[in-house]
Amino acid sequence: MELPELHADEWYARPGPILTVWIPAPEANADPRERLRLEWKHAREQVPDAPAAAISAIDALVDAERHHVEFHSLFLVADADGAVAGAPLRDGPDSARASCDELPHLGPILRAVQEFVPHVVVVTDRVGADIHLVGLGEEETEHVDGAELHIHRGKPGGWSQRRFQQRAENTWEHNAKGVAEEVDAARRKVGARLVAVAGDPRAVQFLTEHASSELAAVLRHIEGAGRSDADPFGELEPELERLVADVAASDTVATLDAFHEARQTGHAADGPEAALRALSEGRAANVVIHDDPDDDRQAYVARDARQVATEESTLRELGLEPRPARLVDAALWAAFTTGAGYRLVPAAGPKAPRDRIGAVLRG
Repeated sequence: MELPELHADEWYARPGPILTVWIPAPEANADPRERLRLEWKHAREQVPDAPAAAISAIDALVDAERHHVEFHSLFLVADADGAVAGAPLRDGPDSARASCDELPHLGPILRAVQEFVPHVVVVTDRVGADIHLVGLGEEETEHVDGAELHIHRGKPGGWSQRRFQQRAENTWEHNAKGVAEEVDAARRKVGARLVAVAGDPRAVQFLTEHASSELAAVLRHIEGAGRSDADPFGELEPELERLVADVAASDTVATLDAFHEARQTGHAADGPEAALRALSEGRAANVVIHDDPDDDRQAYVARDARQVATEESTLRELGLEPRPARLVDAALWAAFTTGAGYRLVPAAGPKAPRDRIGAVLRG
């Protein structure tokens, strides 16, 4: 399905109300188009007061015959002017969800973005390599082939055997050096934080030996595919997903470690009230938050003044007109508005923030 791309900063800036819809993936034996229409019907029933233009925009999207409707789960937002955007997501709810509030509920999209890891996959042999680049918004495959001298050889014997083998080894190493340079260029191109390499063991060894220090730091060897395979990248997908998830998880661990250290040294705002106050005052560098779709705690925002608080009276005392918003969405909106970072984290754990929200302070 082709959808207008969803940019969080753009949708946080749009005036409310915003309709947010999250539709689960169809079952394996279900007709995707009919399932999409049925789930949208269920979602629409949850938001009877949603703007007509927002409803119509998603109606048109769902009914468009030109759309290809095979998807994992489908996340959509629409506003009162009929603007719509969205994206397919790997994970999804058990049943359709819809809400219509001052702010969009962008947690699922933001989680997908933070779990995305730009990466490169390399399948190499003694001639060259196939290099698959995956960056945010771009994906391509490159093919690199070096000199093929003596690669497909017979069985020379006698006194020349050793010299012949050495010449072949030199050629393989030369090819691997060229592959290493191309892989490093691919790493830089997409800002890859993971480079997974599979293929001929000797070629992998040579590539590893010729890797730059920056490439070596993100290089991981995986088993299970060769260049001659019909779909080598497809064969590597399960192991690659595990490696990508490991990198994303390490980022979350590092964020929680930093928050815990900041909390111990008095450089953190722990809990909703302290975190929102730090955001309103521009003192929050990084927001640490858990987003549970069933968490309906409320906060208040004054969007023009870029202010947020847990209590309506806090904003009224400043002469502002507060608007109710879901607490998690208000905190994420404030992070984008004030230039703070964010990380969606698990709800529990010794380093988790109090009441599922906190912030590391600037300075």
